[in-house]
Amino acid sequence: MATFFGLTATDFLTGILVIITAIYAWLTYSIAHSNRRMVAEVQKQIEVQTRPVISFNIEIQHHTIFVARIWNRGASPAENLRLSIDKDFYRFGEMRGESKNIADMYIFKNTLSTLAPGDGFWIDLCTGPEVGKTIDGKVITPDKFTIQASYNYGSRKYIESFVIDLRAYFYTSGAKRLPEQLEKIAKSLDNIAKSSQT
Repeated sequence: MATFFGLTATDFLTGILVIITAIYAWLTYSIAHSNRRMVAEVQKQIEVQTRPVISFNIEIQHHTIFVARIWNRGASPAENLRLSIDKDFYRFGEMRGESKNIADMYIFKNTLSTLAPGDGFWIDLCTGPEVGKTIDGKVITPDKFTIQASYNYGSRKYIESFVIDLRAYFYTSGAKRLPEQLEKIAKSLDNIAKSSQT
């Protein structure tokens, strides 16, 4: 009987078959592991495309008024939305009358059951010269503060923190918003109508 490396032909072929089976098993495991990673990445992409995303930005209106915009730019409703602000901020530097402190607003004191996609809030803050205003040694319109949003989507909880530094907007001009543009157009049309009547 013929031998290969001191093995019978059957033993030699069995050894080769074991090596081929091991290579096949390793390749199958590698492919399965790669597929699992790919499925996880696809699931992440789907979540990113479908989840709510609470965003924050500062807009400048009428060239001087800082306005905070908090909104859901995602594709699904944000559930159990809780907003918080780390400092007192008195709108337009006013402390008299009804509370002007943003921290006392309903949206900062209560949990909102849902915030629909595209929905949100605009909060007038102050004009440029009022940033950093102090009364009796207390800063009532801080130039830097943090707003935090925590919310759910399904079983997942998200927390977004926005550090706002109003000084970054000094000497800039805001984009003109559509209502302001329409207001100017309406005034121009009124002026044209008045001038054609005379």
